[in-house]
Amino acid sequence: MDICRCEPNRKDQRGPVFRTEPSSRVEFSNSSGTELRCGADGVPNPRLSWQTREGGNARDVPGLRYTRSDGTLVFPPFARNDYRQDVHDTVYQCLASNSVGSIVSREVHVRGERNKVKPSIWRSLTPNPSPALLGMGFRSDLRN
Repeated sequence: MDICRCEPNRKDQRGPVFRTEPSSRVEFSNSSGTELRCGADGVPNPRLSWQTREGGNARDVPGLRYTRSDGTLVFPPFARNDYRQDVHDTVYQCLASNSVGSIVSREVHVRGERNKVKPSIWRSLTPNPSPALLGMGFRSDLRN
């Protein structure tokens, strides 16, 4: 549902209209990261920004969240211990605005999950009477 605050009767100008809107739910892991795309048309070209459910501006958080010049909200891969609930488990909305008006996208429920480290245990068979060797390994594709 788009909400529009637009001024009527502006010659050759149009308020923003979404051409790309993010899904209502986005889940990702800390090892993969994700991107939320948002695009709008209008005359003049709309400015795109992201806000939280409370209406605050979703400012860049170094290494965890930033907005590209094309309006995409980026969550890069991050270390498990860098998880922040206010960044990785919250609700965002895209805001498109120009001199004619502003629109707000649907709510996007974002949930970033920290990979769980799952150890694998293996047994090495050795000739009797030698004791068996036990080992433990971790997947190398998991970040901290």
